[in-house]
Parts: sequence; C-alpha cells; structure tokens
Amino acid sequence: MVEQLEQMWDYAQSIADEEDKDPEPRDFKEISPDKVEQTAQKIENILKKNSRSSSKAKAKARYIDKNFANNLRKYQEQEQILAGRNSYSKTDRDATFMRMQDDHMQNGQLKPGYNIQMST
Repeated sequence: MVEQLEQMWDYAQSIADEEDKDPEPRDFKEISPDKVEQTAQKIENILKKNSRSSSKAKAKARYIDKNFANNLRKYQEQEQILAGRNSYSKTDRDATFMRMQDDHMQNGQLKPGYNIQMST
C-alpha cells in the first residue's frame, strides 16, 4: 500500500498545477487510515482537475480512495486479535490453527484447535 501511495502521490505532484503542488514530500513511513484517506482525497482532486491525467491513474486513485483506508483498519484489527500469535480462527478467536492427526482418508488438515497442557 505504501509503495502504491508513493507512486500515485509522485504522479499527481508531477502533473499538478502550481496551486495544488505540495512543497514538502509526503512521508509514508507510518501510515494511519486517516492519513491515507486525506492523501487519497488530495490525489483524486488533483487528478480530477488536471486534463493531462490518464484514465488509468484516475481509476487507481478511486480504488485507493475506496479500499486502502478500510483495508488498513481491517489489518490493524487483525493484528490486535493476533496479539503475537501466528494464526487465529475467524469463528473462535481463542483457537489457533493446528495440524490435526490424519483421518481415515489420510489427509491431515489445518483445523482450529487448542493446545491445552495440564499437570498435577
């Protein structure tokens, strides 16, 4: 996402009119959904105003505007659910995917399971 945002920002700045140019380059090292929304809106506005912008660039800007911020929010939520684990089940967030024993068809599968260890 960061790479695509940087490319679109550079393209928009290269064709932007003087009043739309941003004197300082955007820093996309740490991105937040709000920053992505603002940047996507600005890119889309620049491309709408300028007649030199290509239809592919406009389509990509619309895609970025519609999807990137929502996807970033979803990724942050998933990272929070993971909390250092490698995987989680969407139906039971406490379960982790484990390779279970082979069944009678000899196909071991990844299924949600618990690694419970008890001692007395």
